Amino acid sequence: MALEGKPGFITMYAITCCKCEKWRTIPTKEEFEVIRENYPAEPWFCSKKRDCSCEHPEDIQYDTSRIWAIDRPNIPKPPPKTERLLIMRNDLSKMDAYYVLPNGKRAKGKPDIDRFLKENPKYAATLPLSSFNFSTPKIVKETVSDSAKWVMAKAEREERCMQLDAKDVPSSSSNLGRVCKKRVKLGKFTQHNLPAKRKRGSSTDSIGMYAVQCCECHKWRKVPTKDEFETIRENFTEEPWHCSRRPDCSCEDPADIEYDSSRIWVLDKPNIPKPPAGTERLVIMRGDLSKMDTYYVMPNGKRVRCTAEVDKFLEANPQYKDRFSVESFSFTTPKIVEETVSHNSVWKSGKAKKQDKINALSNNN
Repeated sequence: MALEGKPGFITMYAITCCKCEKWRTIPTKEEFEVIRENYPAEPWFCSKKRDCSCEHPEDIQYDTSRIWAIDRPNIPKPPPKTERLLIMRNDLSKMDAYYVLPNGKRAKGKPDIDRFLKENPKYAATLPLSSFNFSTPKIVKETVSDSAKWVMAKAEREERCMQLDAKDVPSSSSNLGRVCKKRVKLGKFTQHNLPAKRKRGSSTDSIGMYAVQCCECHKWRKVPTKDEFETIRENFTEEPWHCSRRPDCSCEDPADIEYDSSRIWVLDKPNIPKPPAGTERLVIMRGDLSKMDTYYVMPNGKRVRCTAEVDKFLEANPQYKDRFSVESFSFTTPKIVEETVSHNSVWKSGKAKKQDKINALSNNN
């Protein structure tokens, strides 16, 4: 199922026949919503359209002469006295889903619906939360990539990402395709400024935000605290994470954050044990964005950066041997996703310097 659109609204609805795979236009939004609700449980064929068969030419060609968005099936029809709106952003980057409620106001997420029902309990029976779906169609990139507006907006986003505050630069963590994401604090930087440098021995973590990917819908959900994130990461393989584990959240809700190149991402590994009591695990990004380093702050306030130093600490402080062992520590570091830093001048400069050193060594040899 697909929609043709332009900034602001949908201009046409269409669906492919499950037999001949030709595109057929759907005359009304209401009819399209009925088809979508029951698809693919009830496959659609040309014969379902009046005066139409698989022998007839396609109603419309699927090509780049229009902006196409692929919609999801099994989205329930809007409840009575409501309307589901799909609005394309002006920069053609994505679409947003809203519901117009009986009071005329728009809801952009299930929390808005829940608030409306609490304020208007008379609608509780006719407007259950399960009847709302805020999933959005996916814009087909090939049909917008030649648009000047889309190209300009993309360039602006890439320029802005060079000026993000530390709080707006996340990283991610993953294993076997299951990713847990973090946001890295780097301080403000532009194409001509290096990230704010940390004092040597700083006990400040480089992570400013944590998130995890649902193993079912693959949407990213923020994790409010470092402690909760570490618990999820420790048991991730044995206890896959789903949206339903977070209060008032389901796979139908929009993603909390998008995985794209507007931020710096790093991939962390699961099954890393939680730091022992009295210690803290720090992950710090280097100033040239080349990699991250892992440290533990020990009960005496000093940092260790490898298991040998942990062993040395335990020898000097035997009273802690019954509380934790060397196996309680993991110095595995998250891997920076190169695609999210390759446009950054700081990273480019660091990479160029490394290459110069390699070339110099080669020439000397």
